[in-house]
Order: sequence, then C-alpha cells, then structure tokens
Amino acid sequence: MMLVTLFVLFGEDLRLLSFPPSTDSTFAVLNNICFFLFLLELLLNCWAKSAFSKVKVKVRGRDILKVKVTGYMFSFFFWLDLLAVLSMIPDIGWLASLLGIGAWSGAGNVGTKVGRAGRIGAKTGRIVRMVRLVRLVKLYKITSRRRRERKMMDDLQKLVEMGHIDHSEVAQYLAKMNAQKQSKV
Repeated sequence: MMLVTLFVLFGEDLRLLSFPPSTDSTFAVLNNICFFLFLLELLLNCWAKSAFSKVKVKVRGRDILKVKVTGYMFSFFFWLDLLAVLSMIPDIGWLASLLGIGAWSGAGNVGTKVGRAGRIGAKTGRIVRMVRLVRLVKLYKITSRRRRERKMMDDLQKLVEMGHIDHSEVAQYLAKMNAQKQSKV
C-alpha cells in the first residue's frame, strides 16, 4: 500500500511533468484502482480492527439495545483514512461528475471564477497532500513495527534453540506482548 500511497501523492504531478497527454487514460485507470484499494483497506480495517458489542440502555423505563463500537472504527486514524479516500473523489472523473463536482460552469466573469477556483484548489490540494502524507507516515510506522516484531521473534527462536529460555517463557512473553498490542487498538 505504500507504493499506492506514493502514486496517489505524486502520480498526477509526474504525469503532468513527464508523460504525453495520450497517457491520461492510463493514469485515470490507475487512480481508480488506487481509490478502490484505499476504500477496500478502510472497510477491511473497520472489520478487522473494530469490536462491536450490544449494550442495553434504559430510556424512559424501556430497555433499548445500542451497538458499542471500540477499536479502529471512529478513531482518529479511521477519520484520517476516510478523509484521504474522500479527497480522491475529485481525481476520479466519473465519480466527480456523478456527484456534480466535475466541472465549473456558469455565466459571468469566468476569469475571476477560474482564478478563485484555482486558489481554492491549490489550498485544498496542499491540505489533501498533508493528509495523504500523514497516511504515508502511518504506513511506515506499521511496517517498521512489523519488522521489529519479526526480528524479535527470530531472536526468541534462537534463544530457545540455544537453550537459554524454554517454550513456556516464550508463550508467557508472547501473551504479554499480545495483551499490550490489544490495549493499543
């Protein structure tokens, strides 16, 4: 996903700087693929990293069942990922036109409207890039954490093979590490 994020961040600029107009449709297809990959990742994170439970609440003497959501869904990173996915909508031509945000139209002083729209677009673009950059940093953190965990598992396996620790100590350590990881979610 890191390569997909890098493409979304810099692909449009790369296309404008280095590629002929005949490649626009290829980049549009790649943007569509990236959009759906990010959307799929958002949905899978909601499914895998969230816990849903039913809670009974008394309201005016009646029991009402409510759903309590903990974990990823509605957390800071959920909103960040959702904002990143939504920020891609203007880049997806068919979706932008479907939602009515595709093209500017109207009468009057077109030059003024286009200039104002350009300034607004530039400011919005900088904000969107920052959101996407935060997402890239998050992906980097996850990757480096997984690399550290893999190295730690290899080290534990070597210690077991050398006879310095036994399997029960490793199981206790892994259970403790798993509990700490679950508390962070």
